[in-house]
Amino acid sequence: MLNPENTNNDSHLRVLDINIDTASGTVWRGDTVIDLPELSFRLLATLATQAPAMVSKDELIATIWGDVVVGDETLMQRVRLLRQALGDDGQNPRYIASVRGRGYRLAAPVEKVRSRAAPHRKNRILAIGVAVVAMFVIVVLTIGLRDTPQPPPIRTLAVLPFDDLSEDQSFGFFADGMQEELLARLADLGEISVMSRTSVEQFRGTNESIPDISDSLGADGIIEGSVRVSDNRLRITVQLIDGKADRHLWAESDEEELTVENVFAIQEKVPNSIAEALQAEYRRQEMAVLGLPTTDIEAYNLYLLGRYQVFRQTPESLDRAVVYLKQSIARDNEFAEAYASLGWRYNSAGRYADAIDAANRAQDHPDAASLLGYVYLAMGETTEALAAFEGDARRQGRGHVQIGNLAYAYFKAGQSSKGQALLDELEILKEIGFVSSRSLAAIYFAAGNEQRGYEMLEAAVDSRERSVIILNVSSSFAEQRSDPRFVAIAKRVFDRS
Repeated sequence: MLNPENTNNDSHLRVLDINIDTASGTVWRGDTVIDLPELSFRLLATLATQAPAMVSKDELIATIWGDVVVGDETLMQRVRLLRQALGDDGQNPRYIASVRGRGYRLAAPVEKVRSRAAPHRKNRILAIGVAVVAMFVIVVLTIGLRDTPQPPPIRTLAVLPFDDLSEDQSFGFFADGMQEELLARLADLGEISVMSRTSVEQFRGTNESIPDISDSLGADGIIEGSVRVSDNRLRITVQLIDGKADRHLWAESDEEELTVENVFAIQEKVPNSIAEALQAEYRRQEMAVLGLPTTDIEAYNLYLLGRYQVFRQTPESLDRAVVYLKQSIARDNEFAEAYASLGWRYNSAGRYADAIDAANRAQDHPDAASLLGYVYLAMGETTEALAAFEGDARRQGRGHVQIGNLAYAYFKAGQSSKGQALLDELEILKEIGFVSSRSLAAIYFAAGNEQRGYEMLEAAVDSRERSVIILNVSSSFAEQRSDPRFVAIAKRVFDRS
């Protein structure tokens, strides 16, 4: 393994206008220090100390990550972050050049210059401090104090938008689909909160450091991922990072033939691996319950394109979503997921007959009965809605979703005592586990308690629930949509998107 600090005797190196002090771990340009995360500094220092030679990918990975297993995509992302921090251009590099398929090297000569203190840094004091700390550690170990405090456990996860690393970058919809599926599956992690897609969207393509993102979101753990599709091959890389320390906890890279079976196998494996890394319980649903939604990869891609357009929440994108979802169904007329998504869009557009048809065709999908119930409610047919929700509760059990649907329907049907009993049950469940604040808001509005409804809606936005993205199209809030309080809350959601 390379050791950038021991490759030569001179700790102060210069690359064009960039100064690097490998002894103090400082990088600066002029009088301005460039703050680099530890992994980015290791990458830069390694390339600088080995210049003008090319450093292979394997050597860089071994030097930067040590025993943590990462793939080429992880290295590529780290190079991209370092380039952003230095103001470099990957197409016309001044500092870091890639050697196609082999590794990286510095694009400019490296000078060994006389050491001097970096701006605003006291190298001598730092060295003395390091020595004192080292002596203290030795003393502690000598007297047998071995109860070293462990890093705090990760309780909040943020899944950043996945990068599309395909050559023509035409699989952004697929990368978004992988992020969405991972978010949905990680919601089953016990005792760990997963932030909504809306919350992390602001960091798409960002050059902010992981600790800064962690602080901004209030997330202990950060998940980064990338997708590359080439010649009918799919490569997915996912890594889990301690957000505060910018330290890799786990990484995995899978490359398979691009088939629906392989995509779902990866989607099933990754949350299990993350749960193991976090020592958390993963309450996963078995794939065997529903089987694969389709075996047609083109139908699946069209479905993801439809979902991608739905998430954008503009009138034009919602119309395009219908086109893609209908094309998906045309390729596989038994694709329940596509029917369910298409019936969510038809219901919002007031095309109730089409929504009912889509829900019936998606009858094997777990959301089909819920969709049917809300279509009937929108049509004012509360008896049929209650029958749909009650049937769903019998089939899937009395989960918080099923109880919430029934409570909402009972209030809409004028059966307030039954609705209140279920609402009380949900409030108790909320004390011991997750219950959607957005769903509670809808129920309180149906019950006529506007104050509590808005409190729950604010809580849903504050906690960054994934479901807040549909506030502007959900039929549950049709009566509140013109209220200035609702408009202000919805604006908070979409300003953050």
